[in-house]
Amino acid sequence: MLITGSRKIRYNMMNKNIENDSYLSIGKLAKISGFRQSTLKYYTEIGILPFTQEGERLLRKYKKDDALKRLDEIQKLKEKRFTIKEIIDHIENKIGGQI
Repeated sequence: MLITGSRKIRYNMMNKNIENDSYLSIGKLAKISGFRQSTLKYYTEIGILPFTQEGERLLRKYKKDDALKRLDEIQKLKEKRFTIKEIIDHIENKIGGQI
């Protein structure tokens, strides 16, 4: 379990479907991470939470490990009182490009 200050990124160990998926829908990611779906959509729209489009309906899927690590990083920066702009800048610098 990843722990980030006041928010815990929690795994539902009882749900093998969630635990074994390497890619998650936004709903499953919200359930595991504790973030609201609207927050995850916003983070995706501004480019700080990457996703993959899959299937005929081109649904957004998030790579589980990468998404949880990124959300953990975002939460830690928020706890340090970083603004969204500062978080974007931090992530851009980390990945070496523009979001």
